[in-house]
Amino acid sequence: MYASVTPPVPVLTEARAFSYRPLMRKTVVFGLLGAVAVSILGLGIKLACWKRKPAGVVNTDQIRFGPKNTNTTR
Repeated sequence: MYASVTPPVPVLTEARAFSYRPLMRKTVVFGLLGAVAVSILGLGIKLACWKRKPAGVVNTDQIRFGPKNTNTTR
């Protein structure tokens, strides 16, 4: 019974032109603003915790275990 009925023919409409340029521009602007905000926030947290001193010792061998370990929590 279903094979004898002609299926409806879909009517194709013309697609509208859509530009992603405004969306990409907003994404880049907000991404850069977010990166700047996170960088400033991270610097502020580092300065609040350690003032103008370095956060740690840079030129030492990091020995984790053994009698000559460089851990600060013993």
